[in-house]
Amino acid sequence: VSSKTPLDEEGNSAGVSVSDKQQMEGLSSRVKDEGKRSIIDRATKAVNTLKSLFPDFDIILHDTDESYEGSKGKKGSNASMMYRKNEDGSYSGSIHVNLNKANNRTIAHEVAHVALLKAFNDSKETYDAFRTKVSKILSADTNARLTKFEALYQGQEVGTEEFLVELSSMLSEGETKLSPSTLQQIAQVINEVVAKITGGKFTPFQDITDAKEIGEFLQSIGQAVK
Repeated sequence: VSSKTPLDEEGNSAGVSVSDKQQMEGLSSRVKDEGKRSIIDRATKAVNTLKSLFPDFDIILHDTDESYEGSKGKKGSNASMMYRKNEDGSYSGSIHVNLNKANNRTIAHEVAHVALLKAFNDSKETYDAFRTKVSKILSADTNARLTKFEALYQGQEVGTEEFLVELSSMLSEGETKLSPSTLQQIAQVINEVVAKITGGKFTPFQDITDAKEIGEFLQSIGQAVK
């Protein structure tokens, strides 16, 4: 992923790199909608934090659905994260944002995905602590599906991606309904991890009482880390 000229698999230009001042000037000149301009501003402020986590990451903004979907973004979604682990153990990748679908929470949520990836892969202790806290929260829920999930991983060595994908998959099945209090507790745990790894610059959930937002974020984690 180039921070200067984002390309799709066929080598065609795809989206606007927030790291490229010239590209961003062009985008700003053609986007007049205040909502979209607010998202552009948030992305501009967030990219330095993103690069402090992974220097070879970038944010790519798309002002058409065609451009976003051409970057392998899921049709109808507001953002997607793409990454690869290099031979030297470093990560490179990009956050793709569809300006037609994104809202003022999108950038913070996507950077939070990267922060979780960084935190969990840098420190097994951080991941183990997160997993333990989330499992305890879930096991307190009366839903039998959640109890089964907690038991499935109890005492086992489970990779970051596998755990998060299973968690998000369970939530997206529809049969699993988390109570607002359960979602709020999970949100608080995620806030703590992300705030720590970003030096307090990001907390994904400003309002942990918004159960819908928390549920959507958790469902999207699995897509982000696959």
